[in-house]
Formats: sequence, structure tokens, C-alpha cells
Amino acid sequence: MYKKNKRKAGWRKRALAGCLVLLCGGLLAGCSMSLPWERTASAGKTAGEETNGTGFIPEMPGSYDSADTAVIVERNEEEKTITFFNIPTGRNYTLNYDGTTKITDKYGKGMSMAQVKAGDVTDITFLKSKKKLRSLALSSQVWTNRAEGNYQINMNGKGMLVGKDQYKLADNVMVVSGEEQIGLMDINACDGLILQGIGHTIYSIEIEKGHGYLKLENSEYFTGGWIEVGQSLIQPVTEDMLLTVPEGKYQVLITNQGNGGTKKVTIERNRETVLDVGDLKGEEPVIGNIVFTVDPESASVYIDGDKVDISGPVTLEYGIHQLIVRAEGYETMTKYLKVGQENANISLELEIAEEDREQEEKNVSGNDTADEKQEEENTTSGNTAEPDSTNTVNATDEYRIYITSPKDTEVYFDGKYMGLAPVDFKKESGTHVVTLRRSGYQTRSFTIQIDEEKKDISWSFSELEKTSE
Repeated sequence: MYKKNKRKAGWRKRALAGCLVLLCGGLLAGCSMSLPWERTASAGKTAGEETNGTGFIPEMPGSYDSADTAVIVERNEEEKTITFFNIPTGRNYTLNYDGTTKITDKYGKGMSMAQVKAGDVTDITFLKSKKKLRSLALSSQVWTNRAEGNYQINMNGKGMLVGKDQYKLADNVMVVSGEEQIGLMDINACDGLILQGIGHTIYSIEIEKGHGYLKLENSEYFTGGWIEVGQSLIQPVTEDMLLTVPEGKYQVLITNQGNGGTKKVTIERNRETVLDVGDLKGEEPVIGNIVFTVDPESASVYIDGDKVDISGPVTLEYGIHQLIVRAEGYETMTKYLKVGQENANISLELEIAEEDREQEEKNVSGNDTADEKQEEENTTSGNTAEPDSTNTVNATDEYRIYITSPKDTEVYFDGKYMGLAPVDFKKESGTHVVTLRRSGYQTRSFTIQIDEEKKDISWSFSELEKTSE
């Protein structure tokens, strides 16, 4: 009996020892394992990678070692690459993508790569060592807004007014036209934009509707007359002028001394269109009679700079004329008048000037105190050191703008031909468009802001690119 129990005890000891060996082996094997969410980049390995004993390092699905919020600059379908723009550094970098790259919109819904475009602000993950894009999502923090004709860009202050909303431009704001990365100065006031930003800062500007150029041919007769391109612009015709026009299809009306006509034209982005208007010159001017009704009746009416008597019909040649209406205590009205029929009636109503409206409200409310009158007298007495803003602008007349390069290139200032660079002309403060043109090269325009300082300024632009045609 004792021997039997001894044999059972020995068996139990051997079984327990075997279990301990198996348990230790399992623990040792467990020491070489790691949970998926615990994998990080380590010496010689990228996150999500481990050797399998053969020296080959496989990639784990969805693994990455880097993340960024970046703007898409370009997508190359043939090479399956996307170039991104890092906003803080202002640098570009390119990543590869394939069928395993996860693409989603800002709500996490799946997208195709064809739906991704230049200018999109995205949140991405990638394997830096392999330059491989793992996931791309349109950033959930980003808002998108369209702007066309209702915006102003302050090139110097890095600000942008859209409607009544003021935004800040990121230090390295990215501007794209098609698949080309351009600069702020390349934006023209007539361009249609798509803006993307976070909070009150704009990070990306995409030119959705760009501009091209209209060059008139055989327009000598119409110099001093007027040209109208659709509803986009109206301006006087000058010798050898070059107009910057939004891309699209238009009816062009050109007139002078009652003669002229219309032609159709198509403007393509960044391309120059030549329009021959030599056949629009007529033999006899056509005239129309305009009856004006103006409120207040004391207002004076000026057409093309000359005061006219509106007590009876005013005879005007067919075409476009500049109309100015003035009256004391009212805001001056300036607009363009198109004459295109034999008889017409026009009613004009001026608005009360802001300062007169405020004064009238004070008088009605009885708050026009003696102190306020004294303050008003002090303001108008000239006892102030503040400069007159009008005089400040006019003070620039004696100073010059110098365009020094590219040399032997035609220079246009707001569409007017100024000569071949290097060239100089009268300084005019404000926002203006400088257009550079040279045969065989791509025409370019730049929006610049001219200060009111009493000094000359100089601009130097980069060389134009040769056209492929």
C-alpha cells in the first residue's frame, strides 16, 4: 500500500513539473509578442513592422508612423503620387498611394481618389520611411466658402475681406490654379475663388474661375470711345490696350462717336484672345434722345465730363457714356449709361449724404448741443495735424512707378499700355493690375498695392515662360 501511494505521488510531481515547463515556455513565447496598438517605431523598424526570421520586414495593414494636416498641391494618377504642402513650414513633399490607401470625406464616408483635388485641406497618415500614404481624410475642422467679386485681398497686411467678414491669411497660404501652385499676386479681382480655412484663418485658395486676356486689333478708330465686355467690365478704349477678363463667353460692345457694334468672344484661362474690331466702324453716327427725371430737381448732370441741360431731351450718340449726378447735401452718383435706342426715359434718385443724414437725426432728436457745435467748428477750422486723405493720394502724382524687369516686355497698367520694360509712369495709390506680355511667351498679370508715401517705388518681376504652341 505504501509503495502504491509513493508511485502516485511521484506521478503527480512529474505531471506538475511538466505543467511548469509548459507554462514557462508559454511565458517566454509571450515575451516576444506585442499587441497591435502597442507597436511603435523602434531601432531599424517602422511602426507596424516585425521580422519573420527571413530578414523580410512585412507591413501591417493600416500601420503608420507619421501624421499631418496638409494641403494637396498635385495628384499624379500615372505615378500614383500626391504632393502635399505643409502649412507651418511652407514645404512640399510627395507620397505614394495604392489600393490600400483609405480615403474619406470630412464625415468619414468613403471617397475615390478622383474626388480629391488640389487645394483640399486634409488630415493624412503615412509611413515616412517608405513615403507611403496610409489614409487621407478631408479635414473635419475645415470650412469651405466661395468668393466671386465680393472679396478684397490686402497683399501687405495678409488679410482678406469676404463680403463683410474679415479673415487672416496663413503665413504660408497656398494658392492653386488648376494643378499649378501660384502666388497671391497672381489672383485677379475678377477671379472666382474657393476658400478653405479653420476658424478665421484661410489656409487654401483655389482659383475656380480664372481670367484671360483680350487684345483689340484694328481699334484705332475706337480710341477714346468705350468698350463693354458682357457685364464684367466697362472702360475707355486706349491705344494698344490689353484687358484682363474672367474666363467665359461674352458679347463685346465697342463704340465711338455713335458708331460701333458687337462681337462674340471666348476668353480662356491664362490665354490671350485677339479680337478684330476694324469692321465695326460705321459711316454715320446713330443718336438717341434721353429724357432724365432726377431727384432732387436741383441736381446737376454731367455726361462724358460735360454738364448737360436736362430740362428737355438730351441727344446722345449710341454707345456707352459716363454719367455723373451731383447735388449739395447728397451723395454723388457715378455710373455708365448705355444708349442703344431712339428714345428712352431714365429716372435717377440721389441718396442723402451720410454727414447730412446724421446732422438731420441730431436736429430731430434735439441732441445738437453747444459742445457738439464747438467740436464741429474745431474740426473744420483746420487746427488739426491730421493730413487730408485726399491730398495724401494726390501728393503721389509727382512720384513714379518703375517696372524694371523682365526687360523688353510690354507693360500694361490696368489695361493701358505703358511701354517696354524698363519703364516708368505716374504713381497712383491703391490696388492695380500690372500685366506683362511678350510674343511667344505666356502673358501674366499681377495684382499690386501702391502705397500713398511720397516716394518712387520699383517693381521687378520674374521672367515669363515660353508658350508650348
